[in-house]
Amino acid sequence: MQVEEEVKPWLIKYDPKTCKECSRWIIPPNRTIRIFVKYYNIQTTPSHSPQKVTFRFDSFYSLKGFSVNITGLTSVPSISHNPMSVFHTRRKKRPTKAPNCYLSHVYVHSEKQFDFGPLLIGKDPAKKDDENIKGMNSSTFRITNNGKFESEIKFYFASELKDE
Repeated sequence: MQVEEEVKPWLIKYDPKTCKECSRWIIPPNRTIRIFVKYYNIQTTPSHSPQKVTFRFDSFYSLKGFSVNITGLTSVPSISHNPMSVFHTRRKKRPTKAPNCYLSHVYVHSEKQFDFGPLLIGKDPAKKDDENIKGMNSSTFRITNNGKFESEIKFYFASELKDE
């Protein structure tokens, strides 16, 4: 035997799937209801200019209204793209004459590329585990999370990526 619940006009169950535009709630004396506001935006907003909206609530039995200010910000995880922050060694442009044009471990701003230099020329494969050789074949980059969220970051060479 199924027992039906007593219908209480002051108890309104808000279901976001069925109630897209609810505009009236009955709030019993000395009670509170929670209203879920879902914010959606198709563009990210700069952190210095969040979107602001004012919701106005009026009482059916009173002329007094209440305003609630709501601020929304749309953002995505990000890292700094500033070459001055990422690369320790930078050049505005590559020198034109040899041997100065052969750069190693340098970001070239005019090309927007990091030049690793000659990675294999004159290197003995038998010494690949030597700490001095490892130091010659490595570079340190400073990766800065300048976003509002924690980010998990993975780096790959373009040649390692598979066509999808």
